[in-house]
Amino acid sequence: MPITLNGSGTVSGISAGGLPDGCIQSADIASGVIPAGGKILQVKQTVLNTAVSISGVTSYADISGFSVSITPSSASNKLLVMVQINASSEGEYIFKLVRTAGGSTSDVGNSTAGNYTSFTGGFQNTARSGYYDLLDKNLNFLDNAQDTNAHTYKVQWSNITSIATYLNRTAYSTTTTNYAYSGASSITVMEVAA
Repeated sequence: MPITLNGSGTVSGISAGGLPDGCIQSADIASGVIPAGGKILQVKQTVLNTAVSISGVTSYADISGFSVSITPSSASNKLLVMVQINASSEGEYIFKLVRTAGGSTSDVGNSTAGNYTSFTGGFQNTARSGYYDLLDKNLNFLDNAQDTNAHTYKVQWSNITSIATYLNRTAYSTTTTNYAYSGASSITVMEVAA
């Protein structure tokens, strides 16, 4: 039986028992007949819109105020982590993503294909005028929840040489209007139903 929308905004062709045969009904999803995976269950985000910097650091350090905590509702669900960073530097730098859950801390979404464990890096040497640029650095990673403990995701950064690196502003002096761009950085985490 076809379903039609009447001029009054009411629907005809639906019996008291529900939708006609062949239509997806809520009972089908609840019983597991129709997979419900992919639904976004919750979203957490932190936005950093102030300028922060590191200088002369040659080992990974936390970025103050730049982390997100989320508690998954099921250990079988996924956690979609999306990082967006605006970075500028006087030299060479790297970023990595770290997860803490259930008292354990580990790197996630990173690569060891190069000489450093990281998800991105850059080289904006002052001699080449790269420090005038504010560059987007991004990471999308689908993590396994594994448990229902609180999961905290944070970005750590490091300079490879003794220079200064900035988030949300250019490495060039902000005392003038030229090349003094600004931006915001964020971490967004979504729980995705399995």
